[in-house]
Amino acid sequence: MNTNFLHTTNSEYNTIINEIVNIVSPLAVIHYGRWIFSNKKSQKNPSIDTNDILNLLVILDAKDTQNNEGNLISRIENSLLRIKKSSVLVHSIDFVNEGLSWGQDFFIDIMERGKIIYQSDIFLITTYFKINPQSKIQRVKDVFNNFHIKGSQFLHLANITYLSKDLHVSIFLLHQATELLMRSILVTHTRYDPKTHNLSQLARYCRHITPQIDKIFFRKGKNQQQAISDFRSLQDSYVLARYELGYHINKKLVRTLLTKVKKLEQLSTLLEIRLLEKLAK
Repeated sequence: MNTNFLHTTNSEYNTIINEIVNIVSPLAVIHYGRWIFSNKKSQKNPSIDTNDILNLLVILDAKDTQNNEGNLISRIENSLLRIKKSSVLVHSIDFVNEGLSWGQDFFIDIMERGKIIYQSDIFLITTYFKINPQSKIQRVKDVFNNFHIKGSQFLHLANITYLSKDLHVSIFLLHQATELLMRSILVTHTRYDPKTHNLSQLARYCRHITPQIDKIFFRKGKNQQQAISDFRSLQDSYVLARYELGYHINKKLVRTLLTKVKKLEQLSTLLEIRLLEKLAK
């Protein structure tokens, strides 16, 4: 891995680091490319000058996270907007080291293929190992049978409640189905299971694995804003469909979301088949 400290030769990196340290005291900041979780070979040195979103992993001392990762992510991303649109992950060093210690592909790939642009004197990662592809096969099947199957069951129930015109229950079940199917894609490929119900964050993680996520939920074109609005409604339903007395949702939106989540289910199945074929070689 390439290591640069606070005073890097890249002025944009220095600006980025200064923005981050004004918000939190990182142990390390790692820049990684969007390609990092793909099966394609790519350069090991991500460039800040590409048109891609800037992907950063900010590693903190455990006392600085305190289950506050979501708030810190928002603050850092908003601060960096004037420089470049970014996608930021925030985790404690304990969380990262725990993942590395049992061979979690997600953090191993970042450590091996990313670029440290800031590192404090007390930053220390644990010894890690890579799991043999053959030994991953059963784990992939177990994860798929847990998350994907449950997601499919929620999708089936969402369709039943849609047909019975119980739209509040249907869209809530669609949220559950989407979360589980995205989690199936993420965990089968990386062993990384973020503790969040936020669909936007899960979509962000899955985007590293498959761009089809965007084609399903955020298709570009004249209807892109409507697609974004539909996804936001799906995300908001996790709370609103259960607790908001005046909550209203229309049948057309639920029908549209049913179609999209069905495509997500098909994508999850396809990706699992391809992954198992790759591991079996």
